[in-house]
Amino acid sequence: MTAPGERRRTALLRVPRTWWEGRAAPVKDCALAVVLTLLAFVPTLSNLGAQIGDLQVRHAGAVSVGLTLAQTLPLAVRRRYPAVCLVVVGAAFAVHQALGSPTTFASVGLYLALYAAGAYQVRSRRALAAVASVGYAVLAVVLHDLGSPQGLADYLAFYASLVVVWLAGSVVRRWRAEEAERRRLAAEMAQAAERARIARELHDVVTHHVTAMVVQADAAQFLIGSAPERAEEGLAAVSSTGRRALTELRYLLGVLEATGETAPADPAPADRAPTPGACRRRAQPGGRAGCRRRTVRGQQQPPERVDGRHRRGRGPGQGHALPPLR
Repeated sequence: MTAPGERRRTALLRVPRTWWEGRAAPVKDCALAVVLTLLAFVPTLSNLGAQIGDLQVRHAGAVSVGLTLAQTLPLAVRRRYPAVCLVVVGAAFAVHQALGSPTTFASVGLYLALYAAGAYQVRSRRALAAVASVGYAVLAVVLHDLGSPQGLADYLAFYASLVVVWLAGSVVRRWRAEEAERRRLAAEMAQAAERARIARELHDVVTHHVTAMVVQADAAQFLIGSAPERAEEGLAAVSSTGRRALTELRYLLGVLEATGETAPADPAPADRAPTPGACRRRAQPGGRAGCRRRTVRGQQQPPERVDGRHRRGRGPGQGHALPPLR
C-alpha cells in the first residue's frame, strides 16, 4: 500500500476511536452493557463464561434469562454505583450457579463488576470486599451441599482469580490518583512561577516609574521659581508617569488576583487613570482653594490641580494619593 493510502487508512481508523474517547462515561458503560447482553445469547460464546459449580445443567427458562440479564445490565452503572453493580451482578451469578443454569458469556460481567468496584469505589472499600468474600464463602458451601464436584482447592483458585481482578482495579485507581496529584502539583508550580515573574515585573515597573517621577520632581523644584512654565511641564510629566505606572500596576495586580481565569488582554482603560485638568479652583470654607474629586467606576480619583498648578506633597495627607489598586 502506498504512503498516501496508509495515511488515509490510519485517518479512517482514528475517527471512530476519537469519537468513542469523546463520549461520556455513562454512555460507554451503557454501550458495554448492551454489547455484553447481546453476546450472552450467542451459543458459541457460552464456553467462555465463568463456571464454578459444575452442577447438573438444567434447561434454560425465563428465570435463567432473567439471571443472565441481571449479570449484564447493571454494568451500565458500574462507574457511578460500583458497589450496587457488584452486589447485583454477584447475587445473580451466585443464584445462576446454584440453580445449575447453562453457562453464558454474561458471567464475564462478574469480572467487570469486580474491576469497577476496585477502580471506582471510594467509600467502604474494605466493607465491600468483606461482604463479597463472605458471599463467595456462602456460595461455596451451598454448591458443596448441592453436590458440586469441586474441591477446596478449586474454590480457592477461583477466589484468587476474583481477588486478582479486584486488585487490578485498585492499582488503576491508585495510578489515576497519583497522576491527578502530579498534575495538580505541576499546575501549582506553574502558578508559582507565573506569580514570581509578575512580582519581578512589578518591581521593575515600580522602580522605573518612581525613579523617573523623582528625577522629574527634583528638576521641577529648581525651575519653579525661575521658569514656572517649564516647572509645570515637569510636573505634568510626573503626573503622566504616575498614571502609566498605575495602569500597569492595576493590570499586573489583576493577573495576580486571577485564579484560573484569563487576565484581560489589554491594560486598564485610560478613563480609569487620573486625567490632567480634572480639578478646578473653587472656593472652600475659610477662603482656601479646593479641588473637585472625580469618581470613575467606584474609585475616587485624587486631586490633580489646585490654583492651576499641580500640588507637591509637603506632609501627610497632601499631594497625590494613590487610588486603591485592585
